[in-house]
Amino acid sequence: TSVMQLTQQFLVRAQARATEREHPGLVLDRTERLASSLGKLASVVERLNAKDHKLGIALFAGRRASDRAFLCLQNLYCMRHLAGYLGTSSVFAASRVHEALGAAGSEPGEGGRHKEVGRLLGTHAHEQSSIMQQLLCGYDAEAADAGGAAAPVSVLVAHLLFFATHGLQNATALSDTFGTAALLACAARARVPPEFVEDVREAHGAEVAEGASVLSLFKVMRLDSGDYATVAEGVVSAFEREGLPRPTLMHSNLGSVEEVLAAAELPERIRPELAGFGTLADGFAPFEAPDGTQVPPLSMASVVMKAVQARVEGGEPPQQRCAGKLSDQTDGSKQQLDPRVPQEEHTSIVERWVAMSKRREFDADAVSAALRRAYVAVTRENLLQQARERSAAWAQAFNSFHLVSSHLSLSPPLGHEVRVKLVQRALPSTPPR
Repeated sequence: TSVMQLTQQFLVRAQARATEREHPGLVLDRTERLASSLGKLASVVERLNAKDHKLGIALFAGRRASDRAFLCLQNLYCMRHLAGYLGTSSVFAASRVHEALGAAGSEPGEGGRHKEVGRLLGTHAHEQSSIMQQLLCGYDAEAADAGGAAAPVSVLVAHLLFFATHGLQNATALSDTFGTAALLACAARARVPPEFVEDVREAHGAEVAEGASVLSLFKVMRLDSGDYATVAEGVVSAFEREGLPRPTLMHSNLGSVEEVLAAAELPERIRPELAGFGTLADGFAPFEAPDGTQVPPLSMASVVMKAVQARVEGGEPPQQRCAGKLSDQTDGSKQQLDPRVPQEEHTSIVERWVAMSKRREFDADAVSAALRRAYVAVTRENLLQQARERSAAWAQAFNSFHLVSSHLSLSPPLGHEVRVKLVQRALPSTPPR
């Protein structure tokens, strides 16, 4: 996150310097940029507050923040002025804001301003599911249907591990890594492993009924891609079919104030209770040059970094050559996997993911058995711990979590694309045996 945020910050600074050269006398130093960003934020907050939207709002800001200082100012401003503000996903911002309030003499709790910072909140990243899917894809295959389409057992394991660590209160599913509909259908048939029941009881004092479905654990659904109304209807219908209470819906695929307000006007059945966004609450207002010329606002880069390889240190290579994701986007725009994988294998991996995402029927015994074996293998048999004997060839080829590249798309005035190569290593022609 820090690498991505600083990349954004340095690109903004470079644009500012280039703009200053184009407009002699114009000053776009850090103070001026922070003032401009706060001005834009005030406008966004004013427009949101003008509507009685009733949404709980979380700032999912951090990696794309225009400036670290603004990330803190953004949360301080929102906690005081934004209706429905709940908190931030930024550990950096939350810790700094709490620290600053404490230094100013504010006490935590109901009597002080600390409570207005809101919770540090968020969900696990898509990487948790995509990495587990690469490492545990064999268990997906164990629950394949007659046509060979795998089941997203590994994605269920990723969620169970997250819940076992953080507890079941407001247990949130990030469902779109390999398709929301398939995950819900599989979760409805998969029974919670007894070992998971033991883990959450011991760690959190939580009780889960014997034979409960994994779907029954999901209290919040974070919808992050695809057509929101369509995906949300599918989610609500899936819970209805199982006789389960409607989950809280979180819409985190929002790019403008208009989209936030439109979401707040959706029919109650699919209307989100929570909205998570970051970029639309950042950026810059237009500047004015000394000669009165209007200067376009500085551009924000779309900074993205994805893990595409995982392995167990010293262990056998995964059966699948890379990690990645599909999403609920029908046009494939959010599809991601290791670009170094040969095209033929690339196509084969995507085809398997697509087949898995299209499944709607699952055998309860098959997926439950595969899920239990996978969960036990990870939590009891230490499957993902460092192996005793190192596989030297594979260890030399990969790092444990292998980040390949980040694409930064810049709109005018720079108007070009920058690719930052973080790591460039060739894949071995065949995995070592």
